[in-house]
Amino acid sequence: MSLTFELPEGRTWNPARTVGLMYIDQLRGLEGYLGLRSGIEYVNAETLSVDVPALRQFVSRMRQVLTRTNNRVLVRLVSGACEVTVALLNSATGERSEAPKEWEWQVDTTYELRL
Repeated sequence: MSLTFELPEGRTWNPARTVGLMYIDQLRGLEGYLGLRSGIEYVNAETLSVDVPALRQFVSRMRQVLTRTNNRVLVRLVSGACEVTVALLNSATGERSEAPKEWEWQVDTTYELRL
């Protein structure tokens, strides 16, 4: 069983249900910390839609806030969700979003989702 994240042009990301649920839980925590919704919302129990403009704004804010912090524990805790979120944005837009230099030791933004 899996979750379906609907991207533009009919593309989807279908992680295993446990992976998808854990990602959403971490993403919701990031949203609360940043004070901004990601644009990833449930359509039904197994499907989520991705609002690309909202996700782009969320990734921008995520970069601003996490680049400024010197709290390595915080960044390590959210790094997996950050990697997946940047990869989702890249997959949704076809762009290659680069990580800030300050993230080089913290987040692998070369991670790509299998669509």
